[in-house]
Amino acid sequence: MPALTELPEAGLDLDPDELDDLDLVLRGALDSPILTLDRDGSAPVDLAIGSELTLRDAEDAPVATLTVTALIALDDHRFRIIGEATELASGDQRRFGKLPTTPVEVAGKLAGVSGPVLAVPVIGPPNASDLETMRAAAAGLGIEPAKLLLLVQTREKALGSYPAPRLVQQTVRSVKKAGLAPIVVPLPLPIAADAGTRAYSWAQVAARYGASHL
Repeated sequence: MPALTELPEAGLDLDPDELDDLDLVLRGALDSPILTLDRDGSAPVDLAIGSELTLRDAEDAPVATLTVTALIALDDHRFRIIGEATELASGDQRRFGKLPTTPVEVAGKLAGVSGPVLAVPVIGPPNASDLETMRAAAAGLGIEPAKLLLLVQTREKALGSYPAPRLVQQTVRSVKKAGLAPIVVPLPLPIAADAGTRAYSWAQVAARYGASHL
């Protein structure tokens, strides 16, 4: 039987949450380019370590390749694929205009900055109280509001029916109206069932973007 890498349609269709995980990996927002995908059933006999899979979005368009590094049987009805993701060459498909989305882009905006950098996760439109809390937190660290990183949640699973572009736009509008000048970074923040795991994941992402405090 031919190896999976030789099959013309060797690939996986990703759901929206998996696409968000892939987005984080490809941006360099995590410590490694490793992606984990769980699937129902048992692993196909053609699938092996070293196989290369094409990852596709909801429109069946290829978005990345995955080189399999591990296969794990979770139980009789489910298995896990772990691999290294690589972005496919494509045109500029930025969703949020000129806002920085990668650690490298944020590092460019923080060039020459010394001292603490505070990251603030944004999971809903910031109100006056939220903005005042940001000011107070920055003041407590002795930093200017320009050294705030607003990590705006864009993960569909977390926002539900609330459109991510609207949240990003409202966040930008609110901080501008309040006279703040933070760095707004739209990205699919990791989600977890318990608050402790979620906070730990957010802290890891914030650190990748140059933040010293969350």
